[in-house]
Amino acid sequence: MFKKLLIIFGVIFVITILGITFFIGKGDPTMQKEGDEFVKTALPQILQTLDEDTFLKYSSPDLLKNLDSSKIKEMLNLYKKMGTFDQFLGAKGKIKTSYSFKERKYYYGKYVALARFKETGRAEIELTIINRNGNWGLYHIKINSRAFNELVKKDVEVANKEKDNDSGIFKTEDKIK
Repeated sequence: MFKKLLIIFGVIFVITILGITFFIGKGDPTMQKEGDEFVKTALPQILQTLDEDTFLKYSSPDLLKNLDSSKIKEMLNLYKKMGTFDQFLGAKGKIKTSYSFKERKYYYGKYVALARFKETGRAEIELTIINRNGNWGLYHIKINSRAFNELVKKDVEVANKEKDNDSGIFKTEDKIK
């Protein structure tokens, strides 16, 4: 008798786990369409201006909890090295459903987008969006471009050289005179 109960509870447990696995991560066509529209609207506007107000307009509260204003400005100034935004070339991503004890059901999506900048050419943008309580927002963004990476690498090299030059007895201002 105990063995049969154990088997029944085992089967119920497996079915429950499979059910949870099925529902977590399952997409919702309506949310997919909304997420796609959010990315098509928000990303070009963010890339066009690369200013703090536009970035904040499309950011999620989750992102803003982790970034203060100075970090946002620093990131946007770094991305401005890409040059003038020229064209949004599209994005692909998948919206998934997830659950948490705190807020229950929410949606998130990971996207890869392509854009062209006049000075540095094509760039790949990785972004994650999140929808909590019916509002979409940017959760993560990262711009990848060979030209951009080279520009950043040069800036780091220049900064390191300046640091090495300042390590002597004289201050930088004294060396210029």
